Amino acid sequence: MQERAAILQLHAGSLPLADDVALPDLATACHGYSGADLAALCREAATTALSDAAAAILEGTAFLFQLCFWLHCRRYMGMMLRILLTRLVML
Repeated sequence: MQERAAILQLHAGSLPLADDVALPDLATACHGYSGADLAALCREAATTALSDAAAAILEGTAFLFQLCFWLHCRRYMGMMLRILLTRLVML
């Protein structure tokens, strides 16, 4: 778990995180993820948050990455992995 938390910290360290984002808890929730999976999760969360970030910039307000961005991407990545595994089994 500490390794996953360190990888998340590496990739999310420069992101402005909201108070509801605890990287050690997120690392625990991502049991079984590889380093590449965790890096992809950070990229997906950043991409998902772009529209909210742009709105915050236009309004002149602060923007923070909230837990909902991470959870959305984690569910999406899990769904994509299941689809990929199903296709591999069918081959």
